[in-house]
Amino acid sequence: LSPSKHGLEVRRYNFQTDIFAFGIVYYELLMGHTPWHDYSSEGFLYKVCNKTPFIINGSSLTAKHIIKKCLEDQKQRFQNISEIEDIVYKMPRKARITRTPSQPQLYRATEN
Repeated sequence: LSPSKHGLEVRRYNFQTDIFAFGIVYYELLMGHTPWHDYSSEGFLYKVCNKTPFIINGSSLTAKHIIKKCLEDQKQRFQNISEIEDIVYKMPRKARITRTPSQPQLYRATEN
């Protein structure tokens, strides 16, 4: 949940909570781990509210921008998911690799 849903800032649910959650999931997909690490719930909540997660250099600038803006304070965050969608659709696509299907080759231990 976003910082506003942890009771630290009492606000009604809105779509920006979903945008924050999208930023977390997108970060995990790109980095392979959660953005913040802490064993105590208090430390974790502090990091969610006050720390910007580290994004490795191997990520595209566009992906970094999306994550950073999704995790911003509510006023600086994307206002709706269509803003993210517009950016994602403009990202360069990787070409698909087409190849013929390979045929498995089975050998018995006695054959060579």
